[in-house]
Amino acid sequence: MTPADAERYRRKAEECRANARTVTDDADRAAWLRLAEVWTELARSPNRDDGASGNAEEEIKKRAYEIWERHGRPKGKEDEFWQQAEQELRNQDKSSPTPGTRAEGS
Repeated sequence: MTPADAERYRRKAEECRANARTVTDDADRAAWLRLAEVWTELARSPNRDDGASGNAEEEIKKRAYEIWERHGRPKGKEDEFWQQAEQELRNQDKSSPTPGTRAEGS
């Protein structure tokens, strides 16, 4: 991850926190705050270059699309579903590390 990526993730986290302050529904507020946590975690992730970033992005894209469809194709939730897909794939990687990925504590 480049410093520019980390900064972009931090800005996304702040946008989510700002959105959380504007909504009136508690479930929506909690969802925005969870998403902010994911962006913040991504910003803190160690630099890694596993040579498969294009493949990882394609996996995230497919998973995000599946999540979007499963939720009835709502508009304006693209970032949320993208982050959910990233988190799911990250959790999947931690539970069954493969060559070229980082296991927990690495």
